[in-house]
Amino acid sequence: AVVVWGAHAAGDNRPSWNHDSVIAETLTWFAENNDVQSAVSMYLVLTGARAGESNSSVKDLVEEAVLEHWFLSYIDLLQRLQLFTQSNEIIRQCPLSSVNTLNHESTVVNSTCGSCSRNLARK
Repeated sequence: AVVVWGAHAAGDNRPSWNHDSVIAETLTWFAENNDVQSAVSMYLVLTGARAGESNSSVKDLVEEAVLEHWFLSYIDLLQRLQLFTQSNEIIRQCPLSSVNTLNHESTVVNSTCGSCSRNLARK
């Protein structure tokens, strides 16, 4: 005899478990206990941001203003530890445009003359 467990079992009419509240509470608990690294990392993994995917059900669990605060706090922590490459990676993966555009605001490109290597100035 074959026993099948789970949602695919014939005649299984148990309600499925909704994990959204547990995820939201866990992320909030980490952030409120001064562990924004875990909150942001878990958020990125659960939303699929690291793999280039998009899981919109998880994205809506945290308010945008709260999420922005978490990301900016984590980025600030990384920059104070001089982990600039990791900070830029978090900025790049953040789904919020207010955070994602930070790299564009702080980037300076100087052009130099090819023959004398002096900086070219705008006129």
